[in-house]
Amino acid sequence: AEIVLYCGGGFRSALAAENLQRMGYTHVTSMDGGIRAWTNAGFPLVR
Repeated sequence: AEIVLYCGGGFRSALAAENLQRMGYTHVTSMDGGIRAWTNAGFPLVR
């Protein structure tokens, strides 16, 4: 299964993805730009 991490701007999720990969997880991705980039691109956000 693919694991996609996100945060506000993408920095913290990138660090978390690195740590998960070091722990042996595969298929780990950090969403570039975080949730801010997602909403700026016009994609929907459900709260």
